[in-house]
Amino acid sequence: MTEALLCGTNAIKNGEKILSSQFQDDRDTIPLYEQIYALAGLAQYYNATSDWQALYDIRRTLKFFEAYFRDKELKGYFSHIDPVNFSADSEWLEPSNRARKNWNSVETIRLLTCST
Repeated sequence: MTEALLCGTNAIKNGEKILSSQFQDDRDTIPLYEQIYALAGLAQYYNATSDWQALYDIRRTLKFFEAYFRDKELKGYFSHIDPVNFSADSEWLEPSNRARKNWNSVETIRLLTCST
């Protein structure tokens, strides 16, 4: 079993710190839209530099989306996951963020479709 500890707005999992959102509506979650914006910046960097490490990080991030944000039963992507157990339906998520989808689900599908 994975050892994890939530410390304020950060999680420590397997000895690594996982930063959760600091935004009021998303506090103590990993929101998909923040990941998408970070990925967009990394993709622009890769486009300008052809840095293979950036491409590697992009591919790892897309695999992370597939593994933890994707709703495999009903399709689409959840808007938030718990930073400790990477679950979209965690009891620790606020009800407004638990197993929910929003416009980011559509954007993520479009992003993943373009990247394959």
